[in-house]
Amino acid sequence: IADASFWAGVKKTNDAAYATDSDQAYFLYSADDTQGALTTNANLHFVYSTDASGSVVDYVTDLGIAVAASTIYRLRIEIDSNRQVSVFVNDVQYGLVTSATAGGATQSSTTTKSLALKDNEDLIPYIGVEQKAGSKTSDLTVHYQKISRILFE
Repeated sequence: IADASFWAGVKKTNDAAYATDSDQAYFLYSADDTQGALTTNANLHFVYSTDASGSVVDYVTDLGIAVAASTIYRLRIEIDSNRQVSVFVNDVQYGLVTSATAGGATQSSTTTKSLALKDNEDLIPYIGVEQKAGSKTSDLTVHYQKISRILFE
């Protein structure tokens, strides 16, 4: 795990670097800072970005979960009718930061939702893994991916 990165969520492109897309919401682990500066590279982070105010802001939350090899993580993203994001890891909710902090910050409240994502943005579901330095190969087993939508009248 020390030679890899992985990401899962919704983005405009399949690039793991959080500075690439103006609108996105995804989990990110990276053993180094090639996907963007992270507070603690050993931890799982959640990134959401929006340009709803006219300029792009990246919000990075350090979830405080040390990522380990051969470990199952059930990652869930919920976006409500107000376009606010809630995240869950192994069915435990984690709060998200609502102010931009270089490298990310932790959120003490477990129920804090994101700021509203931009309206009318087409986001694509992605799951990715990237091999970093070292001779080991990296793989990621995905049991399933589910994307659903509740339509409002």
